[in-house]
Amino acid sequence: MSIIFLETKISAPIDRVFDLSRRVEFQLAYFIRSKVNIIKGKKLGPLDSSESTIWRVHHFGFQQQYTFTITDFYKPTYFVYQLKGGIFKSFRHEYHFSFKDGTTTMSSVLRFSPRTGLMGMLINFFFLRVYLTHLVMRQNMMIKKKAESPKESV
Repeated sequence: MSIIFLETKISAPIDRVFDLSRRVEFQLAYFIRSKVNIIKGKKLGPLDSSESTIWRVHHFGFQQQYTFTITDFYKPTYFVYQLKGGIFKSFRHEYHFSFKDGTTTMSSVLRFSPRTGLMGMLINFFFLRVYLTHLVMRQNMMIKKKAESPKESV
C-alpha cells in the first residue's frame, strides 16, 4: 500500500473549506483530462455522509468504472471517501481540517493499492504515486483558490 500526505494552508473559514472539498466537481478533478460520465448519483454539489456516485471514466487508455462513497463524516473536521473499481485494489482519501488564526489547514492522506500482480506493482512504482500526488496537489489548489475567492454560495 502506498501513502501520500499533503497539507494545504487556506485563508478561509473551516466550514467553507470543508464544504468545498466535498463537492463532486472537485473530486472529478482526478479525471480532468479524461472523459467522465456520472452514471448514478449527484453530479454537482457537496456529498454528504454515506452518499455515493458511480462514474464511468476513460482513463489510463481504457474505460473504467468507479464507485465513489463518503464512508466517514465528522463536520467540519474530517471526512473520508473511498473509490472502488478501476485499477485500484483499494483507494481511501482522508481529509482532516483544523482552524487557527484565520487559517484552515487541510491535510490529505491518500492510501491506495493497485490491483495485484507484477503489472500493478510496476505501474505503482514508476507512475501512479507521482501521478496521484500531482492530482491531489492540483485538487487542493483548486479548493484553496475557490475558498479564498470572494464569498459566494458553496
